[in-house]
Parts: sequence; structure tokens; C-alpha cells
Amino acid sequence: MFCLVNLSLLLIKRRDPDTNGFKVPYVIPAIALVFDVVLVAFASVESHILALVFTGIGVLLIFLQRTMKRKQLPNT
Repeated sequence: MFCLVNLSLLLIKRRDPDTNGFKVPYVIPAIALVFDVVLVAFASVESHILALVFTGIGVLLIFLQRTMKRKQLPNT
């Protein structure tokens, strides 16, 4: 999850470098992304399997929510 946050921050800074909001140097999310990848690389196999299970459950819940929302929308 933190890998995606840091990667998205790098992409946002590249796309829109002059923003009035929160500012952070490029090096901070880049270093954090490297550390996140290293942590994932050294995680146990059980951790990877558990992460895949939780990700699968999350994707299933998203599809279920979208299906339920489509059924509730009136046809125009």
C-alpha cells in the first residue's frame, strides 16, 4: 500500500510540479519507495500469501459493491 502512495506522489509531482498544496521534495517519496520495495522483498512467504488473500477479498468486495450499485440505479 505504501508503495502505491509513494509512487502516486512521484507521479503527481511530475504531472503538476507547481501546486499550492502540500509540498515535499522528490527525494523523500523516492527513498520511501525504495525502502518499501526492500521491505516487501524480505517479507516471508506467508506474508505475501496473506497479502494476496486480502487483496483478492478487497477486489471481490469492490466488484460486489459495483454490481449492487448498478442494480439500484433506475433506468432512464
